[in-house]
Amino acid sequence: MYRGITLTAAISKLFESVLLVMYEDSLYSDHLQFGDCSHDLFGFTDAVKCYNKRGSKVYCVFLDTSKAFDKVLINGLLVKLIKRNAPLPFVCILHKWFSGLPAQWC
Repeated sequence: MYRGITLTAAISKLFESVLLVMYEDSLYSDHLQFGDCSHDLFGFTDAVKCYNKRGSKVYCVFLDTSKAFDKVLINGLLVKLIKRNAPLPFVCILHKWFSGLPAQWC
């Protein structure tokens, strides 16, 4: 009943966690960017509660970008990492990881 994609996702998450620990000093992102849906949801509900307590209206827009990653040009991403002075071993690991995927990136 288990599909390979489920196993791959779990291994990918573990691999990403290891890379983040190894290279956390040189990797950074905007403080408003979340990597986990639960963080997004917590922040959203907390903001809505805060504005509702003050009697303000809350307007929001949701954007589904679940298929956006399929459109990323991997070579362009790697070039941007190099320009941001990401450690070369990290960039090489990502290059090897992405080039070994069974799906072809366009």
